[in-house]
Amino acid sequence: ASFAPWSGMPLLQLEKISKASATQRAGRAGRVQSGIVYRLYSESQFSQREAFTPPEIKRVELSHHILDVLDLGLHPDSIDWFEAPEEKNLNTALELLEMLGACKDSRPTQMGHFLAQLPLHPRLGAMLFNCPSHLLSDALLAACIISESMVLSKNAQFSSDDEEVCDLCIQIDLIKAYHHKDNGLSDYDLSYLDQRKAKRVLELFNSLSSRFKIKTLSKDKTSHQDLVVALLKGFPDRVAAKREVKKGKRSIQSYNFCLGRGGKFSFKSALSYNSPNYIIVLDALEDPKANAAVGTTIQAASKISKELLLAANNGFISKEKLSSLNEKKGTVSITSLTKYGKLTLLENANAPVVPKGEALINLMKQNWPWPFKDDSALDQYNQRVKILDNAQIEHNCPLFENDMFELFLESCVEETTTYKDLIEKGLNNLIYAQLSPQDQYILDHQAPLVIELKNGKSFKVHYEQHTCIEARIQDLYSCIEHPSIAEGSYPLTIKLLSPANRVAQVVQDLPGFWNSSWSMVKQELKARYPKHHWPDNPEKAVPVRILK
Repeated sequence: ASFAPWSGMPLLQLEKISKASATQRAGRAGRVQSGIVYRLYSESQFSQREAFTPPEIKRVELSHHILDVLDLGLHPDSIDWFEAPEEKNLNTALELLEMLGACKDSRPTQMGHFLAQLPLHPRLGAMLFNCPSHLLSDALLAACIISESMVLSKNAQFSSDDEEVCDLCIQIDLIKAYHHKDNGLSDYDLSYLDQRKAKRVLELFNSLSSRFKIKTLSKDKTSHQDLVVALLKGFPDRVAAKREVKKGKRSIQSYNFCLGRGGKFSFKSALSYNSPNYIIVLDALEDPKANAAVGTTIQAASKISKELLLAANNGFISKEKLSSLNEKKGTVSITSLTKYGKLTLLENANAPVVPKGEALINLMKQNWPWPFKDDSALDQYNQRVKILDNAQIEHNCPLFENDMFELFLESCVEETTTYKDLIEKGLNNLIYAQLSPQDQYILDHQAPLVIELKNGKSFKVHYEQHTCIEARIQDLYSCIEHPSIAEGSYPLTIKLLSPANRVAQVVQDLPGFWNSSWSMVKQELKARYPKHHWPDNPEKAVPVRILK
């Protein structure tokens, strides 16, 4: 058992067995009486083999297993694994689940609970989540085909006359024609279909169809326009855009992937002659040693429109503003980019302007947070001021929102101010320049950016939805009071980190945690990190991570 590195789909590979497996098979052969084992390879080949087969948890893709763990209300870090998975594979699985929307902050969402009940890879389950009833049959069949690593026979060949837009639609229609014994349901002969794989696909489809109340396969031709919406839900990170690579005098069609690297079509794909501008890659072979621009061979894909990508709600759409300065003319051009991952979908360039005084203010209002990289410093400041207001602490710090935000921008720019002057000062300094020394003092002491606890340890305060600090557990030893700000009226949430810097516990009452949950958390973490300091009485222990 293994998995395809590109898609993460389960894969069965033929490999030479290990020495331990060969010995075990010999024992099985002689379980009734003594006999002779004939091995069909030389002794020298046997000596070169691995001593043991790597455990399955080191070989398979973990996303569904991790989802099962999360669905039970556990976290992978809290489990005393019999054989721990590789940390890289564990993180990759968690990232995939977060990307699909199956979990958030290591907790399963509504989609996550749905996917955990399906015997399918989470990518395929995501295709079926909240799927319209008219599309459900085709989407489920598509998921079964992808799960079986496609169903085309080795004899399948396509040409430039075919003008296809989706490899998967072809295969769905072939299976419909095979199942209903109606050649009119497919544009291709049944010789294009691997019938052994088709039978396995239909068995999987039939085993799952009752769960979705599907009575039989649709007898209509597959709608690519509908199916591609489901495919994007399962493979949002596999979008690619066409580009041309010059090789001498020749021009080769290749694709840039939304997360980096690139690839080109294999002749096995019906889209290799059509080359759409945007595609979702469903199956590919990646060669990490090859040229990164064309190192991936695309085996199966589906065309997707730019409009559908722009309407996507999956976290890959972002907007950027790039400024280019013409030093000779003293003008700035602002270009607005709409991106899907690293792919630029739209590019709008504004006319060059001289960014000084009123022109600079208008430019900032239209293109905020330009000229700054982001406006996180302003969001953080406003959050701190709201905490002062809620704690009824007397101050004159303005809240820079709505009209006050526009006044703030105007106060930052004088007649001779250039955008370079603003960048050199920085957004945080511009904010503090609007405050009196007394208000600066109140803000920094009542809603500080860094808080120092009584044990001498300092932590950055994160002003988020729940204002918090992140702290390694050992750095809180000897703390007997829960940290707070705003004259003690605003307790901070503490995200307790394991030695691997993963959130082990979220605490609202530190003394209560020491007296109640600590013994259980200590027992779990001590088994995983035995070299670290895990005292019985953390309130009296020194705040060190490892005792020498």
